[in-house]
Amino acid sequence: MTERGPTKAWSYIAGEKGRNRVRVYERPPHGIWIDYRVDEGQRVRESLHHPDREQAKRHADEIAAQFGRTENRATQAVTLRSLIDIYLREVTPQKSRSTQNHDRRTFPLFLRAFGESRKPDTLNRRDWDSYIQRRRRGDLSVRGREGKAVRARVLEQDCNLLLALLNWGERAGNGTGQYLVERNPLKGLPVPSEESPRRAIITNAQYDAARVAAASISPRLETFVLLAWYTGHRGASIRQLRWSDVDLEAQTIHFRGELDKIGYDHTNPLHPESVAALKRERQRAGGIGDAWIFPSSRKPGEPLSSHAMGNLWKRIAVRAGIPTGQRYGWHSFRRAFANTLLDVPLRSLKDLGGWKTERTVVSVYQQPSQQAQRKALETLQTRTKTA
Repeated sequence: MTERGPTKAWSYIAGEKGRNRVRVYERPPHGIWIDYRVDEGQRVRESLHHPDREQAKRHADEIAAQFGRTENRATQAVTLRSLIDIYLREVTPQKSRSTQNHDRRTFPLFLRAFGESRKPDTLNRRDWDSYIQRRRRGDLSVRGREGKAVRARVLEQDCNLLLALLNWGERAGNGTGQYLVERNPLKGLPVPSEESPRRAIITNAQYDAARVAAASISPRLETFVLLAWYTGHRGASIRQLRWSDVDLEAQTIHFRGELDKIGYDHTNPLHPESVAALKRERQRAGGIGDAWIFPSSRKPGEPLSSHAMGNLWKRIAVRAGIPTGQRYGWHSFRRAFANTLLDVPLRSLKDLGGWKTERTVVSVYQQPSQQAQRKALETLQTRTKTA
């Protein structure tokens, strides 16, 4: 029996995990609660209606002793492989296409790192740290990128997926009244993150040069550049647009949730230049209905692939004189959108650019601007004088 330290809130555990584990803990401001499973595996989590820690500990000991005698509370032992298989079958299909691909790429790494027969609730801090170190060195990599080290952003995505898997297993039933995972043993461990990342932002002059360069390659590519600039959306969302997604009379554009990285289905107004460019492209290409606005030239019936768009950006960058090796690319348009519209209310900016939360815009995309700060101080000075 152990009593936990006072790092967060007081708690006490009696019994053995998977057999007769009983936990009592403080839940401010609601007093002391108890958490355990009955013989059929049903979870009991309720208030003890008193603040006495010693009484709560005795109560936990009594229940643990009672269940310890029954010997019939063992939960079904699922392996990491079986847990992942169930998750891939039931949870992954509900995600966006790009997130589904990430799940399928990353789960084999967990199996290689921890073992297919590993019990999920036996994972620990050493496993967590080892996985992070091996990914950073390139000792553990996805197929096709063998030996390639990854940065903090990829590690953050991997670790969050592992936590999501265990959190889901902790709440998912196994069909016998019990749960797939007794607890998430990795909850609370630090997730790698890239502090204050600075990414290249395409400037107005570079955009003008990129648009001219794109037009010299094809009118369709110029339209793509223009939509990237005026919608602020991801290249993947733009390249998978259909003609039925744009209403040129109402001047709106629809981004489908099933094709969006975060599954955000939304309709936004179009900039007049975007409307004009799309009208020219529709007349030129004769696009109607569910036809792709940016179809693949190699695979009929499919949109341009991400690989093809990457290659087209390289051609544009060379002709426009945009530096290479400085993390420019289609996403630099999205960063420019977020930073050019610093004075727009965050809620409107989030919806207009298709971000998940306002926090994402501020913490990931927008960068400090002395010009914006000086403008704010000038506003403060004006208000002070008129007060």
